Amino acid sequence: MSKSYVSNYVHFTWSTKHRERILTFDIINEMREELFRIAAEKSFWIDIFNGVPDHVHALVALKATQSIAWAAQQMKGITSYWINTQNQISGDFRWQNGYGGFSVSRWDVEMVREYIRRQPEHHSVMNYEQELDVLMGCDKTLLKRNVNP
Repeated sequence: MSKSYVSNYVHFTWSTKHRERILTFDIINEMREELFRIAAEKSFWIDIFNGVPDHVHALVALKATQSIAWAAQQMKGITSYWINTQNQISGDFRWQNGYGGFSVSRWDVEMVREYIRRQPEHHSVMNYEQELDVLMGCDKTLLKRNVNP
C-alpha cells in the first residue's frame, strides 16, 4: 500500500476536580467553541464535544502520529486555561487528574455522537459512575437504552 489510511476515533471523558457540579451549559457551549478553534490550530479534529455540570465528553479523530495521552492533555489544558483566563468560575478551576479514552469503531461513530449529544438526558437516569461502567463495557444495555429510547 503506497499510502497510510487510519481511522482512529476516540471517545474521551473527564471530570471536574472532586466532581464538582460547576459547569453551566453556557460555559460548556463557550468552551466548545474555544476548544474547536485551538484544536484546529494544533491539527487535531474534534467531532463533537458536550457535557454536564461535573464532566465532559469529546469524540476525537486522531492522526496516526497523535497519541490518546497527547490529545487528552491538549483538550484538558486548553479548556482549563480558557475557564481560568475568562474568569468563568470563581476561584481556581481544575479537572481531575485522569481521563477515559475509549476507541470507537468507524461503524459506531454515529452512535457515540448521539450519545455525547444527549448527555443531559442520559444523566437524568444514570450518574457518572454508572456511565463509566457503560463506557468500560461493564453494562452495554444502559448505553443502548439511553441512545435508542
